Amino acid sequence: MRRPVRRLRRHLVVAFTAFTVLVAAVFGLYAVVFMYAVEDSVFEAQLAREAAVQLATHAVGGDWRAPADTGIVLYRDPARFPADLKPGFAQEPWRSEFSGREGRHYHVRQLQPPAPAAPAWLVAEVSRQLVVRPIRDRVVMVLACTALVMVLLAIWLGVWLARRGTRPLYRLVHRVETLPVQPQGGSALASEFADDEIGVLARALDRLSQRVSAFVAREHAFTRDASHELRTPLAVISSAAGQLLGETGLSERGHQHVQHIRLSALQLQQAVAALLALAGRSRWLEFGADDTIFSEGQAASSCLLVCAGSLQGLRYTADGGDKVFGHVGAGGWLSVSSLFEAVPRHLHSVRARTDGNGCLLNGEAFRQLCLNDARFACRVMAHSASLIRHHTDQIDWLTSSSAEERLAEYILRAGKPQGSQPVVLPLSHSQIAVKLALRAMDSITADQLVELTELNADLRAAVDASDAAAIEQCEFEFHRLINRAAGGAKLAWFLFGAIRYTPARLYATDPGWGELAVSSHDALIEAFEKHDREQVDAQMSLQFSDGAARLLAHLDNIGIWD
Repeated sequence: MRRPVRRLRRHLVVAFTAFTVLVAAVFGLYAVVFMYAVEDSVFEAQLAREAAVQLATHAVGGDWRAPADTGIVLYRDPARFPADLKPGFAQEPWRSEFSGREGRHYHVRQLQPPAPAAPAWLVAEVSRQLVVRPIRDRVVMVLACTALVMVLLAIWLGVWLARRGTRPLYRLVHRVETLPVQPQGGSALASEFADDEIGVLARALDRLSQRVSAFVAREHAFTRDASHELRTPLAVISSAAGQLLGETGLSERGHQHVQHIRLSALQLQQAVAALLALAGRSRWLEFGADDTIFSEGQAASSCLLVCAGSLQGLRYTADGGDKVFGHVGAGGWLSVSSLFEAVPRHLHSVRARTDGNGCLLNGEAFRQLCLNDARFACRVMAHSASLIRHHTDQIDWLTSSSAEERLAEYILRAGKPQGSQPVVLPLSHSQIAVKLALRAMDSITADQLVELTELNADLRAAVDASDAAAIEQCEFEFHRLINRAAGGAKLAWFLFGAIRYTPARLYATDPGWGELAVSSHDALIEAFEKHDREQVDAQMSLQFSDGAARLLAHLDNIGIWD
């Protein structure tokens, strides 16, 4: 079963965790606000009681009295306020709470007696009575630890619920994938699942399976009836021709015609029988990009007629790479020749390049069709012969041509690139350089990194001076040092043989190429220092892909495609 890239389980766990974090944050915020609000309400209540006493006293005696609470001070004029309270009160006189210096904290309440009496103010300095501020950090720590515990619990609960909730779904997927094609009845999935959403889906799949089974049954019935309708006239023709051959008055030429009719009828009977057997033992195949259809060495029990999409034949190398032998598109056949080996096995793996579909034909029925129909067998042999000729021509070309001839032939065969479509060069000149660079990353020394930096500085100076000869030499020495650090003598010599046909002067006279080479070298040196394999691969591939693009642009400018 192919697992989804974006899994439902992960979404459920993320949703649980996000909801818990949100609830914990809101709860913590409300808890802190509540503590501060309760604390402030206590101080406001003290000032309110003192204000009521002061206003009652003023109403009787016409003057204020000293506050009963020693923490509260009565001021008749704001100018006499504490020094650290006056600036804040002058700017915002409507506020009732102010912060002072050195941790002091003030609560202010205005006393407004009936006119024409002047107002007064009650000021309480409450820094020694604050409860929340001294324990604020500990409260926040407790809330944070509690939130962390709840988040971990939510993650665990989310994982458990996600697995419990999606387990029936994955079980249903597995059952559907392993569901056999049943000509009668259909599947019975609903009985294995509870009466919930998964059960509803299972019942819908059962109904679909019943419709498919009914369709398959109708197809089988049609094939059976068609077989009878085809075989009966052919049998009659063959029998009548056999009786005519026994007639004594038949001329020699008539005898030949009747014999030809009888043999043709027999061939048609055999072909119809084989085709019906082939149709009954074949199945439709849907495939997605990167799906493996056949594996190298696997028993070859069928061949594939490609109806849509593209596939490639390949073999995997010891280091995990792959060697592609060819591509097959719509109308092509795969693994036909393998069916006729003494021990039928697939010669290579077959992997889909794009989404598509095709018809898997049973190998035994395919071989029987070849035995019964000589013309079909001849077409199969012609197909195999064309493949042999194609591969023979390829081997002859590879063994008799030079590297520059093969590169020129490939470029001319590929034709002018269309739009922004990238050009992929046949052998990985760039892959060899990437392998050498990755080897060098593991063994390069600090002195060699310094030398690379100096060579790149020389290259920068040569680019600024537009000195083509110096640019060529600096670029060569830069990559030569990387190849020496890699220690891969065979790969380095192979790469050296390949780059002899590279138009170095074309690049050296291109200012844009020089600027990109310098910046790419800087990034490559930094990747060596950080042992960043992805960046090393990216920078080496960038240099070669940019070079290929500039070469093709040059060929376009000189009219090679015309």
